[in-house]
Amino acid sequence: MILKRILLIIFGIILALFVIELLLNIGGYFVKVIHENKEITKNLNRDSSGFLNILCIGDSHTFGAGVRPGFSYPEQLQRMIDKENIKYKVYNLGIPGTNSSTVLLNIPKWIKIYKPKVVVLMIGGNDNHNFQNSNYYIFMKDKKSFFYWINRTLFNLKTYKLFNLLIRSFSRKNVNFIKVENYPEDIKHKIRLVREYYFHIERNFVKSKEILNEILQTDKNNYDAYLMLGWIALDSDEFALAEKNLKRAKEINPYRSEAYEQLFRLYCGLGDRKSADNELKEMLNLFSEREDLKKLKIFGIPLHQDIALWSKELKYNLCKIVEYLKSNKINIILMNYPKPRPLHTEIINEIANKYKLFI
Repeated sequence: MILKRILLIIFGIILALFVIELLLNIGGYFVKVIHENKEITKNLNRDSSGFLNILCIGDSHTFGAGVRPGFSYPEQLQRMIDKENIKYKVYNLGIPGTNSSTVLLNIPKWIKIYKPKVVVLMIGGNDNHNFQNSNYYIFMKDKKSFFYWINRTLFNLKTYKLFNLLIRSFSRKNVNFIKVENYPEDIKHKIRLVREYYFHIERNFVKSKEILNEILQTDKNNYDAYLMLGWIALDSDEFALAEKNLKRAKEINPYRSEAYEQLFRLYCGLGDRKSADNELKEMLNLFSEREDLKKLKIFGIPLHQDIALWSKELKYNLCKIVEYLKSNKINIILMNYPKPRPLHTEIINEIANKYKLFI
């Protein structure tokens, strides 16, 4: 009798969890649809003029990091098209630092919003040092272990994510809420101006630095000013200055992750594996609730130089992206990076041959 009750309780718990999971998935689907419909409505004017859309998707090379305003390759492509009086509109979806896994995650949303005729892809250059949303763990050597499959299943369950969210909400150890910046409105406005316009859109580093240094004259301990100065120095290949400013930002507020992420990016670029790993370990200790960092804690930190692992991940992501685009009857162009990357070129050629694509 007792055994029967225990089994009924277990069955009830499993059934309740199943129902909660089902409701969360249904709710999540409708929230996603509503959000995407808002984006589509906001962008309806893209199709009203009779133009066909070209999406240029990639990282900082697509975005135009380090080039003069107006000279990113999507902008140059638009000028070439305009000279020929062809009705194509080019959209730059380059996101500095992004990896191929994040692109795979965002592709369905972008296709729904922009309805492109052509997609140009130049991705994969950041895969071995940006682990956000990364699919690297699929190809880890110990992936067939029992714990691997348990953890991988849990990561996909919304019930598990909700449970973690509730625990974090009531936990006093959540360092992300220990210190929050509270700048005066004029400083907030200047930071937004630099982040959202002069740095990310106009790429005017001189004007950005001028505004940020003005902020530091008023507030010598402004985290965001040092962070942005470090980021600008990093994108300008001033590595010593970037390290100095980013470390200062980290000293001012060790409870925000951006400075750690940029230092990690800096050390990866310099080939300083030891320093990069130290930054990553600090992030793991401080921001363990983040999904991308949880994966690193569970599945292990992949080696930057593990060529076989990153090649498999890039091929996997590219194949998934190409298959999705082809299923939507979208033309695809694959691009190599400006600087020679033999392995990347080899993978691009392999995918192009497999799916009969342009390079």
